[in-house]
Amino acid sequence: MENQLKEQASNNRKRRKEQLDLKRSKKILVTREEASVKKSRVARMKRKEIIKQNKDKRRARTENSHICEDTNTQEPRSNTVSEEAHNNIWNFGKPTHRCQYYSALLWYEERLRLKVGTKRPAFGICCKQGKIKLPPRKKPPAYLDNLATGDGKNSKNYRKNIRSYNSMFLFTSTGGIVDKEINKGHGPYVFRMHGQNYHHIGTLLPEQGSKPRWAQLYIYDTENEVQNRISATRCGDGKTPLDPSIVSGLQSMLDENNVLAQSFRMARERFKNLDYQ
Repeated sequence: MENQLKEQASNNRKRRKEQLDLKRSKKILVTREEASVKKSRVARMKRKEIIKQNKDKRRARTENSHICEDTNTQEPRSNTVSEEAHNNIWNFGKPTHRCQYYSALLWYEERLRLKVGTKRPAFGICCKQGKIKLPPRKKPPAYLDNLATGDGKNSKNYRKNIRSYNSMFLFTSTGGIVDKEINKGHGPYVFRMHGQNYHHIGTLLPEQGSKPRWAQLYIYDTENEVQNRISATRCGDGKTPLDPSIVSGLQSMLDENNVLAQSFRMARERFKNLDYQ
């Protein structure tokens, strides 16, 4: 009798264990099925999103092509690009619209509401619809304005050598690791630097036997400053040499209007008076 009870209890335990294993296996199957369903649902949503994006792109292309056709009928363009030849290149021509607030020159395709075609587009890329207000540009000194906009001999010489005239009055030189490999081969010149860009100012006086450069020209040997500046500057192709009278005029202009130049002139006076402390 006892043996029968023990055998029955062990059978019951085996049965319960089998039932628990069956339930666990069913749960695992259900979770796997749910995961696969969820995965397929996410994949479907992604496909739908990609299809929608492609439709929006095609719609934008057709709208832009219609706009370009309308503007071409009103105003002929010389640089139109054929869509048949270049399917992925958009040519909007020259910017023909102006901001209603500060008259910035803009393309029609830069308007705020791209999906709405209008003859009076609103723009926000330049000034956030009048929210950003910049102070008016200060008028340059009369001497510099005359050189930049005049028609005389000095003005033409200044504009032809403007980079040389600009560099000879710099206070510092640019420092950094310049990538010289990028310009090997064909193509336009590219200036690229690695790491951090910084500026060298050096000492206020040149080392013995060295010529003055950069900020040193404002302090050292100012009796020959004009010639020192010309000799320290690369003068381009040499077809239009630098004019000493222009250099002298720019020097006087900076002494009157530039705070940094005035500070270096004060240092020059202290060196003259031997006031090193």
